[in-house]
Amino acid sequence: MVVFGSTYTSDFTLWGSTDPKGNEWFVLVDSFEIGGWDPAFFTDDDGRFYMYNGSSNRYPMYGVELDRKTFQPKGTRTPMYLLEDWRYGWQRFGEHMDNTFLDPFAEGAWMTKHNGKYYFQYGAPGTEFSGYSDGVVVGTRRSSSSSPSRRRATR
Repeated sequence: MVVFGSTYTSDFTLWGSTDPKGNEWFVLVDSFEIGGWDPAFFTDDDGRFYMYNGSSNRYPMYGVELDRKTFQPKGTRTPMYLLEDWRYGWQRFGEHMDNTFLDPFAEGAWMTKHNGKYYFQYGAPGTEFSGYSDGVVVGTRRSSSSSPSRRRATR
């Protein structure tokens, strides 16, 4: 198990445990240099290891490949998705999705692979509204620089 808090500071510790119920923890990484807000980890079929993160109404969610042993980035983090409330009405901020004065928030990045397709999932536009939903971007390539082929929202 890996415990990772939400931060963009470089002096944040990642903790690991093989016995969390026994409260036995060890320092996995003393200083995680790139940080990450609302992170999720993903290991692909070929063993490559990734982190996806983001929680903002100004910046996109990001993806980056990490070294499995050191948790250090193998490249630069790549923008994955920024909400498009002008295109998808459900992404608009506000109780009735009618607030055009404040950009919507995206959070909760998560990657899943099923039957050869990658599903990049996220939550939007704001947890305080009844219209808070899950969105998914679907693609056939895992590369964080590729543009997934479809978008849809589920509630």
